[in-house]
Amino acid sequence: MNEISAFLKEYVFRHTSKKLDELVLEVSELDDLERTGYPCRECGQKFKYHSTRVKYVVHRTIKFLACLEMLDCYLTPQKFILITTHRYNLLH
Repeated sequence: MNEISAFLKEYVFRHTSKKLDELVLEVSELDDLERTGYPCRECGQKFKYHSTRVKYVVHRTIKFLACLEMLDCYLTPQKFILITTHRYNLLH
């Protein structure tokens, strides 16, 4: 019985009600997402699982970058699109 009392004091009663309220809110938000789906931040399409949404976003990003490369455009580290208009002149 002492182990249970020690556990409750350490991990349950020690936390303030504000921390518990925050935890309850986070769990509630996750539960809502589980029931309603995880929306894509770009297009709003909903996915049943978070991992499926992540795969979708990665796939879209790879396709976007491939399209840029085909058009001789590149994404800079600051996420600006750089258009190379004189590609062949730069090589000669």
